[in-house]
Amino acid sequence: MSKEKGGADGGDTFELHLSMQGTDLYDSFRIAVPSRHADATLIDLIELVFPEDVQAFNDNYAGLDVKSNPDLPDIYLALWEIVGIWRSGECALHFFGTSGSEIEPSQSVKSYFDSEDSSLVLVMEQSFDVLTHFEERGGNRDELLHWLQGMTLLYFVDKHGFQLRSDRGDEADAEVLSIASDLQSRGILSLPEPTGAFEITEEGRRTLGDMIAETESYIDQFDLFKDVTYDADADLVEFDTGFGEDFRVQVYDAERLDIYRTVFLLRMYDGTLDEYSGTWTEQIGSEDFFNEILQPVLDRDHVDDESIDWIIDSGFAHNEEFLEANRERQSQQEIIRRVRSD
Repeated sequence: MSKEKGGADGGDTFELHLSMQGTDLYDSFRIAVPSRHADATLIDLIELVFPEDVQAFNDNYAGLDVKSNPDLPDIYLALWEIVGIWRSGECALHFFGTSGSEIEPSQSVKSYFDSEDSSLVLVMEQSFDVLTHFEERGGNRDELLHWLQGMTLLYFVDKHGFQLRSDRGDEADAEVLSIASDLQSRGILSLPEPTGAFEITEEGRRTLGDMIAETESYIDQFDLFKDVTYDADADLVEFDTGFGEDFRVQVYDAERLDIYRTVFLLRMYDGTLDEYSGTWTEQIGSEDFFNEILQPVLDRDHVDDESIDWIIDSGFAHNEEFLEANRERQSQQEIIRRVRSD
């Protein structure tokens, strides 16, 4: 181990290099760790470097070598927040050595040290399993997946004119045909001729119309929360500044909406599904496909409960002021129209 200053208590240290998957190892986060932790388990090392305790965090933060890299404090804070999200159960973290082999949380990191300079180089990968999160909160995973698949098929039949024939025998179509048959049994799709293509019924059109109306109501009520800047000390909340944080999902949750349904409807509405127009038939049976679409449920900005309540109240007051101003403007325009018509 090298004798570098910068550990929590000075003395002999080793250097931990940590980078996110897909970034340059040479731009990784670096921190000096006391050598006595060289045989720690991975989970213990992560807890040591990114602690929940405020004083321990401040000690690590103050000991960063900003002379070698002035960006280290910002990188440290970003990684610390990711670890915090992982602690809350809203994401999964996987760690890999330079050889690419994954390190289990209970595994000692000792065998992963670089033999030349005794540094420890790790790569961290963050992933979001929204369906598991839904299940952990008491939801029925199969029912949600069933609904997601049906609405995805309905979307592509409606918007992209997808033609699904009941006599197609490709293995890749088996999953889609099964979903279509279920929608048919619910009166959302129909099959006019045994060898024809599935069509959207009047009930299916009503389902689509209801979903569009529901989604637009969410946009009307909550879209201003996608760009929020706030200063608690100044008691100031601003919206639509161009550089704020997106608290929509946290607001949906606080307002007791189904965040999984709401996010999916918004992703349908904003055209996100169109990005999968060439691959969705192969992916519709995969949970990974829907975890990717629903990623904003977990991969999002967040703030403490007290602050989000304050932000929500400010946002609703802002909406009411806007509506009142709009009503006043319309009233004035109506008066002007009547005066001119007399």
